[in-house]
Order: sequence, then structure tokens, then C-alpha cells
Amino acid sequence: AATPAGGAVPWQRVINSRGEISLRPGDGASRQRDLLEREGIRLGPSGRIDLGQFRWPGPDWQWLEDNGFDPGTG
Repeated sequence: AATPAGGAVPWQRVINSRGEISLRPGDGASRQRDLLEREGIRLGPSGRIDLGQFRWPGPDWQWLEDNGFDPGTG
């Protein structure tokens, strides 16, 4: 949330492991919710997103290899 306005870093997509907004309540949390909702990501009544639907699975094997990571080492 501290990134400059209009920047290319999609900080609003970073949520905690429970699918919740991790910012303290206030402007940052409501701004993050608004940005997520503009992308079509809805928080449920519990204030969580459906991680089964929206969780990023991580980079694919080819990207890891191309960028010097060994996918076989976990």
C-alpha cells in the first residue's frame, strides 16, 4: 500500500494465508478491498476471498528453470 499511486506493482493482490486483507483497518484496507473488487475479486461475508478460486499457484517449471531456480530442490 506504500507504493506510489499509479505504479505497476499490484500490491492489492497480496493477502494473508487465510484469504484476508492484512492491512490495519482504515484507508489502506478499504482501498485494497476496492481495488480487488474492481478486478472482480469479491470478499465474502467473513472478509475473506476464496483462495480455491483466486490463489496464485506460483511460477511454472519453465520460468523457474529459465531464471536459475532448480524446481527439483523444493
